[in-house]
Amino acid sequence: MDDLTKAQKKVIVSLYKNYLDRKSSMSDDQARRYPNVAYLHENYFSDIGSDDLFSICCALHRKGYITCSYYDNTAYFIALTDKTVICMEQRFLNSSKALLNFLIDIK
Repeated sequence: MDDLTKAQKKVIVSLYKNYLDRKSSMSDDQARRYPNVAYLHENYFSDIGSDDLFSICCALHRKGYITCSYYDNTAYFIALTDKTVICMEQRFLNSSKALLNFLIDIK
Protein backbone atom coordinates (compact mmCIF):
# COMPACT_ATOMS: atom_id res chain seq x y z
CA MET A 1 0.00 0.00 0.00
CA ASP A 2 3.02 2.27 -0.20
CA ASP A 3 1.85 3.24 -3.68
CA LEU A 4 -1.37 4.86 -2.38
CA THR A 5 -2.17 8.35 -1.17
CA LYS A 6 -3.70 8.90 2.25
CA ALA A 7 -7.19 9.33 0.72
CA GLN A 8 -6.78 6.17 -1.38
CA LYS A 9 -5.67 4.22 1.69
CA LYS A 10 -8.67 5.46 3.64
CA VAL A 11 -11.05 4.28 0.93
CA ILE A 12 -9.48 0.86 0.31
CA VAL A 13 -9.04 0.04 4.01
CA SER A 14 -12.63 1.14 4.70
CA LEU A 15 -13.89 -1.06 1.86
CA TYR A 16 -11.87 -3.97 3.24
CA LYS A 17 -13.34 -3.45 6.73
CA ASN A 18 -16.81 -3.37 5.19
CA TYR A 19 -16.00 -6.55 3.26
CA LEU A 20 -15.07 -8.30 6.52
CA ASP A 21 -18.34 -7.16 8.12
CA ARG A 22 -20.45 -8.23 5.13
CA LYS A 23 -18.92 -11.64 4.43
CA SER A 24 -20.57 -13.18 7.50
CA SER A 25 -23.99 -12.60 5.93
CA MET A 26 -23.27 -13.18 2.23
CA SER A 27 -20.88 -14.98 -0.06
CA ASP A 28 -17.28 -13.83 -0.28
CA ASP A 29 -17.82 -12.74 -3.88
CA GLN A 30 -20.90 -10.67 -3.02
CA ALA A 31 -19.18 -9.09 0.00
CA ARG A 32 -16.40 -7.76 -2.27
CA ARG A 33 -18.79 -6.04 -4.69
CA TYR A 34 -20.40 -2.59 -4.72
CA PRO A 35 -22.72 -1.31 -7.45
CA ASN A 36 -21.19 2.11 -8.20
CA VAL A 37 -19.50 5.25 -6.91
CA ALA A 38 -22.83 6.85 -5.99
CA TYR A 39 -23.60 3.90 -3.70
CA LEU A 40 -20.18 4.17 -2.04
CA HIS A 41 -20.60 7.91 -1.60
CA GLU A 42 -24.10 7.63 -0.16
CA ASN A 43 -23.41 4.71 2.19
CA TYR A 44 -19.77 4.98 3.24
CA PHE A 45 -17.94 8.09 2.07
CA SER A 46 -20.27 11.08 2.35
CA ASP A 47 -17.29 13.08 3.64
CA ILE A 48 -15.56 12.72 0.27
CA GLY A 49 -16.93 14.55 -2.76
CA SER A 50 -18.37 12.24 -5.40
CA ASP A 51 -15.95 13.51 -8.08
CA ASP A 52 -13.02 12.94 -5.72
CA LEU A 53 -14.32 9.48 -4.86
CA PHE A 54 -14.55 8.66 -8.57
CA SER A 55 -10.93 9.80 -9.02
CA ILE A 56 -9.86 7.65 -6.06
CA CYS A 57 -11.64 4.64 -7.56
CA CYS A 58 -9.92 5.27 -10.89
CA ALA A 59 -6.52 5.30 -9.16
CA LEU A 60 -7.32 2.16 -7.14
CA HIS A 61 -8.37 0.46 -10.38
CA ARG A 62 -5.18 1.48 -12.20
CA LYS A 63 -3.10 0.17 -9.30
CA GLY A 64 -4.97 -3.16 -9.16
CA TYR A 65 -6.77 -2.77 -5.82
CA ILE A 66 -10.27 -2.83 -7.31
CA THR A 67 -11.91 -3.85 -10.54
CA CYS A 68 -14.65 -1.72 -12.08
CA SER A 69 -16.28 -0.69 -15.32
CA TYR A 70 -16.58 2.90 -16.52
CA TYR A 71 -19.64 4.44 -18.07
CA ASP A 72 -20.99 7.99 -18.19
CA ASN A 73 -18.18 9.48 -16.07
CA THR A 74 -18.55 7.08 -13.15
CA ALA A 75 -17.46 3.63 -12.05
CA TYR A 76 -19.79 0.64 -11.83
CA PHE A 77 -19.40 -2.96 -10.67
CA ILE A 78 -16.69 -2.06 -8.17
CA ALA A 79 -15.03 -5.06 -6.52
CA LEU A 80 -12.06 -5.65 -4.24
CA THR A 81 -9.37 -7.72 -5.93
CA ASP A 82 -7.53 -10.71 -4.51
CA LYS A 83 -4.47 -8.44 -4.34
CA THR A 84 -6.33 -6.16 -1.92
CA VAL A 85 -7.60 -8.97 0.30
CA ILE A 86 -4.14 -10.56 0.48
CA CYS A 87 -2.45 -7.22 1.17
CA MET A 88 -4.91 -6.41 3.96
CA GLU A 89 -4.70 -9.88 5.50
CA GLN A 90 -0.93 -9.56 5.65
CA ARG A 91 -1.00 -6.00 6.92
CA PHE A 92 -3.60 -6.48 9.65
CA LEU A 93 -3.28 -10.22 10.30
CA ASN A 94 -7.07 -10.38 10.68
CA SER A 95 -6.85 -8.10 13.70
CA SER A 96 -9.89 -5.87 13.91
CA LYS A 97 -8.15 -3.70 16.49
CA ALA A 98 -5.21 -2.96 14.16
CA LEU A 99 -7.62 -2.25 11.30
CA LEU A 100 -9.71 0.16 13.37
CA ASN A 101 -6.62 1.91 14.74
CA PHE A 102 -5.38 2.42 11.18
CA LEU A 103 -8.67 3.97 10.13
CA ILE A 104 -8.69 6.27 13.16
CA ASP A 105 -5.10 7.38 12.56
CA ILE A 106 -5.59 8.07 8.84
CA LYS A 107 -8.49 10.52 9.34
